[in-house]
Amino acid sequence: MVTYQFTVEQFQRLLSVVLANDAPDELANLVLLACTRPKNGVISVPVPSLDARALRELVQSRSIGEPALSALADLMARQVDAT
Repeated sequence: MVTYQFTVEQFQRLLSVVLANDAPDELANLVLLACTRPKNGVISVPVPSLDARALRELVQSRSIGEPALSALADLMARQVDAT
């Protein structure tokens, strides 16, 4: 299990990726169902390890030429690697 930790702004970037028309519905549903309300400005998204990697790879694939998404992909990679 991986619990991603995002600021509200980072979470909004994640949503822009998972809610895109060509993103897998399963990942969008997973994020929307797993996310917590912001607590101290942080939103947690606990997901199974395989889904965490798929989610990270989706963000990474969309990050080309997008510095904000690149930073998000790097954060997600660090959080996956820390588990």
